[in-house]
Amino acid sequence: MERAAARGISCGMVTNGSLVRGEKALRLKRTATYVRFSLDAATRATHLTLHQHDDFDQIVRNLRTLSEAQGPATIGTGYFINERNVAEVVRGARLVKDAGADYIQFKTYSGLPIDPGLHRQMLEAVDETLDLSDQTFDVHIADRIFENHSYQVRGYSRCHFQAMKTVINADGSVYLCAQKRTNPSGRVGNVLTSSLAEIWNSATRRNVVDGLNLLKCPYCVHDRQNKMIEYLAHFQTPHRGFY
Repeated sequence: MERAAARGISCGMVTNGSLVRGEKALRLKRTATYVRFSLDAATRATHLTLHQHDDFDQIVRNLRTLSEAQGPATIGTGYFINERNVAEVVRGARLVKDAGADYIQFKTYSGLPIDPGLHRQMLEAVDETLDLSDQTFDVHIADRIFENHSYQVRGYSRCHFQAMKTVINADGSVYLCAQKRTNPSGRVGNVLTSSLAEIWNSATRRNVVDGLNLLKCPYCVHDRQNKMIEYLAHFQTPHRGFY
């Protein structure tokens, strides 16, 4: 990351936070554009239930240390709301703000119907957390928390956003996007055998993009971005003149 940042490439890190301490934390704060801890609990017991690791207290200490360190990186946490931690949403947001972080992000299941009772609890909890927002702390709520459905009407002709969400796995495999990062049909090359530029401009990647069947794509968190991009380039929808 330091080498990439030195060459003007913006770098972000999403981590469980357990190893971000000491000199690593100081270097990360100076280097990264943002660092987001996955911290979806407000108590040690719930964290242990969700992650099977008894490192909650260490992660909170690391979050505080990183937030207090000198550097330009934005520090925050991601809280995935489910039936086991919905009762700790507000307490979790207070914990993150108290640690000195810049924001907390709330999200939940994509493309899976949520029990109406649980969905109501989610909405009530995140609504209460909005009171914590001020000039030093932001509460971000993913749109899909408000949209409790498992389908998408895709009024666009192709996937445009895949060009902004390329994934490189630990084994060097390059996938078209995050939604297809475990699907062989979405694999377009490997950076251990070809340069990223070669992969990006290859016939293989071009064929994968052109062969995408949007009706068979999984539920996509970038559906809205695709609609916006295509709308700007003649989005095909009834009554377009009223948009």
